[in-house]
Amino acid sequence: TSLKLASVPCTKFLNDIHEKVKPKNLEGVYPAFCILRDQSTQLKKERKEKLELLYSIDEFKFFDILDESDEILRHGKELNYTLGLAKPLDGGSMRWEIPLLIFKFIFCDQKFREIFRASSQSDDYPVVFEENFRPVTGIGGGCPLVRFIKHEYFIKNIKLNLSRELSKILLERFREKNTDIIDDNGEEYGSYEDFIKGESFDKENKIIELLKAKNQDMLNSFLLVKAWLSHELLYHVMSYRYRVEYGLSEKKGKEIAIPFRGKDLPSENSEFSHPDIMIGFTILSYLYRGLDLIQVKHGLIKLKSDPKQDRDSLLQKWVQENQNWINEQNQKENEQFPEWLTSFRTLDLEHEDKIKKVYFYLSRNFSFIDYYLSNFTFPNDTKCYEMKLTGNAHTLAGEGKTKGFSGTDDRNDTMPESVVPKRLPSQHG
Repeated sequence: TSLKLASVPCTKFLNDIHEKVKPKNLEGVYPAFCILRDQSTQLKKERKEKLELLYSIDEFKFFDILDESDEILRHGKELNYTLGLAKPLDGGSMRWEIPLLIFKFIFCDQKFREIFRASSQSDDYPVVFEENFRPVTGIGGGCPLVRFIKHEYFIKNIKLNLSRELSKILLERFREKNTDIIDDNGEEYGSYEDFIKGESFDKENKIIELLKAKNQDMLNSFLLVKAWLSHELLYHVMSYRYRVEYGLSEKKGKEIAIPFRGKDLPSENSEFSHPDIMIGFTILSYLYRGLDLIQVKHGLIKLKSDPKQDRDSLLQKWVQENQNWINEQNQKENEQFPEWLTSFRTLDLEHEDKIKKVYFYLSRNFSFIDYYLSNFTFPNDTKCYEMKLTGNAHTLAGEGKTKGFSGTDDRNDTMPESVVPKRLPSQHG
C-alpha cells in the first residue's frame, strides 16, 4: 500500500503528526491517515457540494400550509414540538401536593366560602361563585364553582389570606418554630409569610440559600407556594372558564385537562405546555366534573390494597364529608343510609350496582379526587421535556408565504398583520 504525502512541506506534515500523537499516546499510521483525510481534495470537494446544495435549498420558493389555522394563529396560542424523551417533573409529587393543598382551602374552608358568597353579591361582582354547582351529570356532594374576575380582588382577599394560612402549615410541617427567617449570625430576612407574598425581593437569593441549607423539601415547598400565589398561577387558572377554555378530554385514556376552543369544544390535539398550569386546570376540572365510574372503581381498588392508608378510616372520612348529599339522595329515594359503604368488608367491588351507588355518592368528593389524582393521573401523565421548538402566529406566518385553512370564518383582529383572511369563491354570496 502506498501513502501519498500531503502537498505541504514534509517537516510541517511530520510536526502535525507529532502534535496529534503526543497528547493521545497514539502510535502507527492512523494519525497520519487522519491528517491526510482532512487535507484530502476529494473530501473538500464533497463538503463544497453539500454546502452548495444547502444554499440551493434555501433559495427554493415554497409556502407553508396550516390546517385549523384559526386555532393555530389565534392570539395567546403557542405551537410546541417537543424534542427528546419525556422526563418526570422536578420536585416529584410536591408539584401537585401544593396546589391540591391550596385548592382545599379555597373550596373546603368555610371562611373562604363566606368570603366568596359575600363578594359574589356585591355590585362590582369581582368573583363568580355558584355554591350549589352541579355538572351535567347532576351529581352533588362536590365543590362550588369559583372564578376570579378582578385581579385586585385576588390580591387583597385571596392572596393575603392564603399566604398566612399556608405559611403556618408549612412551618408546622417542617417543624420550624420561628416565623421569621434568621441566619446563624442572627441577621433577619423577614418572615416566611413575606417571602411567600413576594415582599422579600432584595433578600430572595439569600433566603433561598438559607432554606436550601435547612431542608431541600422545605425550600421547594415555599417556592411552589410562592409561585402559585405571588407569581399568580392560581389567579391564572381560576380566571379561566370551565368547559369553555379548559376541561377534560372525551377520549378514553387521557386524564389531564386540555384547552377548549369554545363551549364544550375540547381541542383534543392540544395540551397546556406549562406543567403547573396543566396540573391546576386538571384539579379544577375534576373538582367540577367529578371522577367517572371507571375512575371511582379503580380508586377504590387501589385504596383497598394500599398499605400506606387505613383503608376503612379513609373511606369513612369520604362518606362523612358527603353525609348531607348522601342523606338528601336517600330521602328522595326513600332508602336507608348505606351501612355497607363504611367498610371494605361489606363493600363488594365486583358488585356493579354498589359501585354505581358509590359513584353517585362520592365521585365529586374533594378527598377522593385528591387520592385518585395523586395515585393515578399525576404520577402517570405529568411529564416534561428539556427541549422544544416553539412557534406562535408571528413566527409561523411572519416569514415566507403561508396558506391556512379552517372550517370557521374567524377574522381575529389580534392575528398578525401579514395574515389576510379570504373566502373561497363558492363562499361569496
